[in-house]
Amino acid sequence: MPLGNTSLVDMAVCGDKSFVAIDHYHKVWSADAEGKNWKPVSLELPRTPLAVTCDKQGTWWVVGVNSVISGSADQGKTWKITDLGEDTHITTIQFLDEKNGIAFGEFGLMVATADGGLTWKKSPNIPSEFYPYAALFISRDEGWVSGLAGQIVHTTDGGQSWTKQVNVTKASLNRLFMHEGIPFGVGTGGVVARLEGNNWRAVPYTDAVPVFLGGASSLPGQSAIVIGGPGGLLRAISTHATQ
Repeated sequence: MPLGNTSLVDMAVCGDKSFVAIDHYHKVWSADAEGKNWKPVSLELPRTPLAVTCDKQGTWWVVGVNSVISGSADQGKTWKITDLGEDTHITTIQFLDEKNGIAFGEFGLMVATADGGLTWKKSPNIPSEFYPYAALFISRDEGWVSGLAGQIVHTTDGGQSWTKQVNVTKASLNRLFMHEGIPFGVGTGGVVARLEGNNWRAVPYTDAVPVFLGGASSLPGQSAIVIGGPGGLLRAISTHATQ
């Protein structure tokens, strides 16, 4: 369905299987579970949105420039805005359950909520002014964050400390996700990566195209994932050892 003059930056699936997406031109779009009936609402802040998610209650959350976090429990009619007061881009956000959420931004910024987004508090920064591209937490304690120049760090204590992991692919991973119980990522150069022990290794797939991969999603029960990139690239690829 053509959406007109739009530039979609990020998209998420809510608990009821509906879709929510953010538009560079200050809009949030939503669609039903079949990906139809797309509707926009205006977004005042953040002025440039960078990431969107849904929490377990169906609230939309948008993060972006100037350390702003905006949440809407009524599909964009009203917004609760949290301004952390820093000249920092927030690039990722995830909710783990009804109460606990986490977001990451420039210079290793980490903020978390334990009350469903009513308040957000800073946690210790990821060291070395880490610039996050994507984050994946599987519990309040354990998670991975990928960043600039192929860096990947891992925590098992909720971000109190971080350990660098080896990224054999050397590619920056732009999206992290779980597939068949294992962390996966997609990134530059058409790379699909999988965590093996403490190392991230490339997953071979047929007819690989060396393009920027900005999105991916697991296809449950099919040993396959969908990858997405520029120019409307959308492919399903096998994750079996033999293609």
